[in-house]
Amino acid sequence: MQTGTDPLILTYQVYGKDHKPLTLSTEGEVCIVLEPNSTIKCEKIILKVPQGDDADCIFETSTATLTPPDKRYWSTGKSQVIHDDELDIDYMQWTLVNLDPNHLVTHGANCSVSGMVNNNAGTAQVVVKEKTKNTGDSGYKLRQGNFPIIKSNVPVFFLQNLIAIDPLNSGYPCGAIQQGYAVEIRWSSNGTSYELYQSGSTTPIYSGTNTSYTLNDGITDTTTFFCIATNANGDKLFESFTLTVINPALTPLMVNTANSETVQGEMTTNIANSNTLNLSSNTIVADGDPHTINISTTYAPLNLTGNFTIGSDATFGNTSVSNLIVEQDFNGTFPEINVLSPLSLTAPTITTLTSSDIGTDDLTIQNDLTFTGQQVSMFGTFTQIISNTHIPITSSKANTDGYAVVTVDLPLQQANTLAYGGISLNNSNWFYTYGNQASFGLSTFTYGFLCIPVAAGTTWYYKGDNLTSVAQPAKISIYWFPVGKDSISQKEDIAPLSAIDSNIAKNDPRMLFEQYMVAKKQRRNELISSIEMILDTQFNEATKAEMLQQLMSL
Repeated sequence: MQTGTDPLILTYQVYGKDHKPLTLSTEGEVCIVLEPNSTIKCEKIILKVPQGDDADCIFETSTATLTPPDKRYWSTGKSQVIHDDELDIDYMQWTLVNLDPNHLVTHGANCSVSGMVNNNAGTAQVVVKEKTKNTGDSGYKLRQGNFPIIKSNVPVFFLQNLIAIDPLNSGYPCGAIQQGYAVEIRWSSNGTSYELYQSGSTTPIYSGTNTSYTLNDGITDTTTFFCIATNANGDKLFESFTLTVINPALTPLMVNTANSETVQGEMTTNIANSNTLNLSSNTIVADGDPHTINISTTYAPLNLTGNFTIGSDATFGNTSVSNLIVEQDFNGTFPEINVLSPLSLTAPTITTLTSSDIGTDDLTIQNDLTFTGQQVSMFGTFTQIISNTHIPITSSKANTDGYAVVTVDLPLQQANTLAYGGISLNNSNWFYTYGNQASFGLSTFTYGFLCIPVAAGTTWYYKGDNLTSVAQPAKISIYWFPVGKDSISQKEDIAPLSAIDSNIAKNDPRMLFEQYMVAKKQRRNELISSIEMILDTQFNEATKAEMLQQLMSL
């Protein structure tokens, strides 16, 4: 339905979440998207969402709430209840004020209204008003458009979230398991019956009304699962996912290859003839007196029970031994020698021993030890973890000793900016730094900087935000400076945090700022009252509001 007012000239999309009808008597969401436009000027936008119990209303009374657009570009006023006498409909109304100095809609706007959908099916109208003008127009006009939202008492048929549950951590999803472990397959749906298939089988492994099934014997190889959901009308939905087996059981009839192959598991053979044998992370065991021309092993243990004879020169990579006994000459190039137990040199003549890394529990040097290469640096390379105008509470694991640094950088041409950054070693005690720029004839800059030492193994926390809404907010940056081994501080997915103690919460920067603004507003109102008393007059509400706005900007 379109009213007799001028039509909208900006482009909007207004729809139920996921572009589907809203379901009665459930939580619902109406999405409102304003597309960017760099030619049309807009002062403000008014959103009106009908509320009540009738079919032409969407949400039950007093349940609608607005998720506002980006506060850097739009200022959102408080909600108001407006009654349309002609239509006899109550609306919940919000006003969005464009913060762009030229009133352009360069960034558009995304917002939504959520609430409890009433229990009457039908089509309701969301009203959007805009105060806009085209290029060349002399003034702004208030324009209006209506957008239909459908409410239905028939739930949308869905099948989603087909996952496997970790057999070793019940309740957590997983994408890979060990073979033979029991695994539960789950899905979400409002269908009436289900069939579950696995790759390689034409008959379902499960048929019924449950939304989960457990394979007690697990699976032996990587498997794709298919779920078919059916509703009361006979409609069907399909969902699939693939579960990987980390150590699959392979039973090929024959392996014939001309390529270089790598065996990462256990290999048993009666007779093996090989010119070159390459193994990775596995053990070579020789019980007799092995004689080899060429053994190449990368990070793999070499266990020799008998005598070990090398028929030609030997080049070792990283060499780790529990007990190394050398009775003859010991010559060669060793990138790394790691001796875990005593090193016994009976009568060696070491002509040349070159190594970039020697690790041992007990090393005795009777004569001089000379380092000809570059020494190890004490500090590693610093890393910028994040840089943004808003940083939620995030945890990070320190893999080595280091310093956590937070900076608050200010824009050069933006007054009234106030921002903070914080670091905590336990998510209870926070250290803060602030950056602000105030304009009092001359601009005063205060840049924020904070450096906190962090011990290896510590889970530390960081956050930051702008406390004022300005076009060019301050940027908060978090850095990590490792000490010792060059290692970044590993970002973690933060777990749900416990409630903040009231003694801690009262020192939160945003709470302190809001308390300051409330106190400032109270002092300004007291000043206006004093002026009224001195002048023996009474200002009207509009004048008081304008005076308060001017005083708050000081």
